[in-house]
Amino acid sequence: MRFSRLISTIDTHTAGEPTRNIIGGLPHIPGKTISEKMLYMRDNLDWLRTMLMFEPRGNSVMSGAVITQPCDPRADVGVIYIEVGGYLPMCGHDTIGCATAM
Repeated sequence: MRFSRLISTIDTHTAGEPTRNIIGGLPHIPGKTISEKMLYMRDNLDWLRTMLMFEPRGNSVMSGAVITQPCDPRADVGVIYIEVGGYLPMCGHDTIGCATAM
């Protein structure tokens, strides 16, 4: 079987709340800050959010953490928070799920 795109994820649960951690297979997300990366993803790659969050792969309460390159040299990773309703500047349960997955 051949795939044209393979996206790697790890699903976690924090107190029953799901987090889909996207760990690989995404195109480069440019930006000097995480906010710029989030806006780029919103404006150019939103099909990825809807594909990963909506049915049949997701559900109405699905949220996610997109692991990306860090913008600060002191950081190990950058994270863009997504959910069915759009993009978030921060999410506590997604942060816990993301740290657990790493």
